[in-house]
Amino acid sequence: MKEFCVVTNSNAAPFFSDMDMTFIRAESPEDAANKARRDYKHPAGLYALAVYQSSDAYHKGQKSLTRWLSKRADIRMNGVKCPHCGGKTALSEANTGRNGIIDIHVCKKCKRKVKVDMLTGVTMGSRV
Repeated sequence: MKEFCVVTNSNAAPFFSDMDMTFIRAESPEDAANKARRDYKHPAGLYALAVYQSSDAYHKGQKSLTRWLSKRADIRMNGVKCPHCGGKTALSEANTGRNGIIDIHVCKKCKRKVKVDMLTGVTMGSRV
């Protein structure tokens, strides 16, 4: 077994994410990520994690060995399919709506704004 450095970020609670670094012994980076996800305890939940060969690798800016993104993180980083034209969207405004769970994305193809429910990933096709 090897020891891996795991860097985690919580969901924003309420305005910013808590970052933590821990060390996990595992057979592979993927096993370390799975253990970290399983054992993660934070009232706001896990937003993303990355596994590094060592803390030195993290601090020197080396690429992570593996990472995991929550649905919210994945949508914010990679966008969604536009319900109007099928194009790809990009984040424009974060944490809008009554409960702060609606993000506004803009389609790169048709330039329309699309509301995205960050809990479910469902797009609301009406114009904003």
